[in-house]
Amino acid sequence: MNIFERCKGLLGRARQTTPGKQRSYRLANSVRLPWLIGLVLFLLITLAAVVLIGRTGTKVKVPQAILDNQESLTQSVAQSVRRSANEGVDDLAAFSSTLAPVNGVQTTPSLSKSLVNVAKVHDRYLRLSVIDDQGKVLAATGEGKPVDDPLKLIGSLEKPGMSPAAQLEGRTIPIILQYAPLPKQDTQARAVIGQYDPLFFSYALEAAEPGEAWLVNEDGRVIGSLGGFTAFQALPRRPLREAAARASTGESGVTIVPGSLDRREIISFAPVVGIGPAGEVGWSIVTARSVSSILLPETTTRRQILVFAIVLALMTIVVFGWLWILVLRPLLRLQGEAERLAYGDLSRNVEVIRYDEIGLTARALERIRILLIRQRVQRGKRPSQSKPSGEEES
Repeated sequence: MNIFERCKGLLGRARQTTPGKQRSYRLANSVRLPWLIGLVLFLLITLAAVVLIGRTGTKVKVPQAILDNQESLTQSVAQSVRRSANEGVDDLAAFSSTLAPVNGVQTTPSLSKSLVNVAKVHDRYLRLSVIDDQGKVLAATGEGKPVDDPLKLIGSLEKPGMSPAAQLEGRTIPIILQYAPLPKQDTQARAVIGQYDPLFFSYALEAAEPGEAWLVNEDGRVIGSLGGFTAFQALPRRPLREAAARASTGESGVTIVPGSLDRREIISFAPVVGIGPAGEVGWSIVTARSVSSILLPETTTRRQILVFAIVLALMTIVVFGWLWILVLRPLLRLQGEAERLAYGDLSRNVEVIRYDEIGLTARALERIRILLIRQRVQRGKRPSQSKPSGEEES
């Protein structure tokens, strides 16, 4: 046997592969290629839309009128906070004037009853109490934890006022005390103290929506916010902290943080100053609003492109997924069944699970498989041809 015949024999054995493992890749490529090209094309269009969104955001110019409006809004929020805090002090002063002693004696039950009545009307306080000259609590109401040494935070009790926000050990909220002295009388009661609820400031801060707003002390630490916060935490971003530092000096203004449209924001700041004790504690307001939330021609175009990209991506997934599940994958499976029969493997049925064109083709292949099996059976049972009787006798 020469080398040519040996190679020919090896090639023949290589062609006799296990049924089902050999594939007609020309047929597979002719079906898969349009599907793959279409999928890649639609994904590239979606990617181009996403890139266009990013480039659109860098060209947004915020009009000066919007900046002025944000600064005016921040100043208005600062004054709302000041008025809200001053109203609390005025309420305590009005309440303290009503605590006149009965027959020259102010009893503890009568003080407690008066505090409960005030607490029902004014929900801005976590706790109300009446103290004497040494800071001892004579009567109290509310669920707030009492302050051990309120005089240390208050200072003088000569006139109504409020303390700056204090951070006490074991407290998760800023401690803000408002107080009003009682009329001079021969009783132990000296002043009414209310522990202000910092969450009450959220009513004033709501005017900054849809942006964010923080109430900070003179050190730039958060003592109130529209969202959740930890007492005396630092502002979350460096531009906000810089704005708070400028507001602590009595300055108000507005700045724009550069960057992409998603990161660009308008930051405004204003000190809480004015008439009343709340204007003397050194608080400030810092607000921030994303440029993407403002209705501008560029942001409108960006939203339209974003909607287009999302719709296109969903259509691509739905359409090409549908083609893969209902057309391409069943067709490839049918191709494998046809190749299995072509290479002589008749041991398994051709599964028919559909009633469309692909299902009819599968049924036709199943009939072909049955006919081939019958032909094999008939060939196996066919009797061998016997010789003529005349020849046997001879």
